[in-house]
Order: sequence, then structure tokens, then C-alpha cells
Amino acid sequence: MNSSTCDELGAIHKSCLLDPASWMKKARELLAASEILRPAADVSESGTDNPYIADVRYMLIAFAIENLIKAHIVKTQPQMVSDEIDRYASDRSRRPRIFTHDLLELLRISELKGFKDDDWAGFFDRFSHIATWSGRYPASIFPKDLPTPCPLPLGDKYIVRRWRGDNDNPNIDTVVKALLNELE
Repeated sequence: MNSSTCDELGAIHKSCLLDPASWMKKARELLAASEILRPAADVSESGTDNPYIADVRYMLIAFAIENLIKAHIVKTQPQMVSDEIDRYASDRSRRPRIFTHDLLELLRISELKGFKDDDWAGFFDRFSHIATWSGRYPASIFPKDLPTPCPLPLGDKYIVRRWRGDNDNPNIDTVVKALLNELE
């Protein structure tokens, strides 16, 4: 690949990352995919089927929420994001701050006001963990993620924390609607 082609690809890549609509489109795709899994996830949560399908569904939702927060950051702070992407292109030692699955950190960067209280911290912390590992891997690569609450061994060599809370489904709807309202 010649230098001109690399530059063109880099420009296309950056323009996608700086387009809030691209982040929103991907979020909607992830939410649609999560809805396909809803019947199986509802069964798995009742303990009558594969208990891990719900983690996969919630992982897709966590990624969707992540993309909506990133859309807000890109919309409200495009220069900061652009500068960080440019810096990262030449210096790979520090990733742009939006290159994370930590929803609490993304909320801090976004300066969104609606989800700052402690009631929401637990929700976003759980969904960060779901996006980071419990929706994708049999156990965290970091044992520090496991101790509290005590991990539950479910099946062969699969360790989980109870990542889902009793109010997660209504909270998901609240968060997604609020983020979409901020963006539209």
C-alpha cells in the first residue's frame, strides 16, 4: 500500500470516528442485535437454559451505550477527539481517551449531567465489566475484578459476578432514551 492510499484510509477512518451519526448507527445496530437475543436471555435469567446468553445480550447493550456516549463526546468535543486521534497516529504510547469500554470514564469525559449520582454508578460499573469481559470471556484476565461480590462458579470453569441488577431492563431503556434525546 502506498503512502497516498494510507493517508486516504487514515482520513476516512478519522472521519468515521468524528461522525456522531456513525456512532449512533452502530449503537442502533447493537441494540437491534440485543433484541434478537432477548427471548433466549429472558429464559437464561430464569435459570432454565444457558445462563450466559443474558451476559452476551447485555454486552451488546453495553457496547451500544458506550457508542452513544462516544457519539455525545464526538458531537460536543470534536476538536479534543480529533487532536487525540492525530496524536495517537504518530505516538501509540497513549490511546485517545474515547478508546475505552469504561462507561464511568466516558461519562466523565462527556460531561453528561443526567447520570452522575451514585445510583447510576453501579449500573455503569456493571455494564463496563460486561463490555470488558463477562459478556465475552469465561473469566476476567484480571483477578482483581472477581472478589466482590464473591464470584459464582457456574458450570465448568466459568466464573461470574452477578453483573445484572434487578432494575437493569428499565434502566437500560432510561439510559438509551436519555442519550438519544441528547444526541437528536
